[in-house]
Amino acid sequence: MTTTRLRTAAAWATIGNTGWAGAQWVLVWALARFTGAEQLGSYALILAVAVPVFALTNLQLRELLATDVAGAHAVGTYRRLRWAGGGLGSLAVVAIAVALGRATQPGLVAAVVVGRVVERLAEPDAAEAPRAVAQRYRRFLVQHLAGTTSP
Repeated sequence: MTTTRLRTAAAWATIGNTGWAGAQWVLVWALARFTGAEQLGSYALILAVAVPVFALTNLQLRELLATDVAGAHAVGTYRRLRWAGGGLGSLAVVAIAVALGRATQPGLVAAVVVGRVVERLAEPDAAEAPRAVAQRYRRFLVQHLAGTTSP
């Protein structure tokens, strides 16, 4: 991978992360502005429950797929595991919300759960890109460590 391509990839990653953070900030701002402090507090509580649950059910599969340079496992396997984890995570978040007494706000719980599930829709495909980059980077290192310059 050339230095220019690496800089371009880093720039796009920075733009994507900045956009994501900006979108999260706008969401919190909109909730505070249009719904009030109680709804914002409920959103924060539900998010505080949902984020760790979904982090645990992700099983770090995106990272595993990106580092599976040899292609030992099919992308479909990772996709099925992520969907299964997402289903379990969704059920766990709803169960915890009911246990905490937040079942009176099903729309807010559903919005957080649906947001996390939609995020999962793009994950396996987005994780294939780092896998391809890792393969190219590995070839690049092998070529340069071996002293060759052919592609």
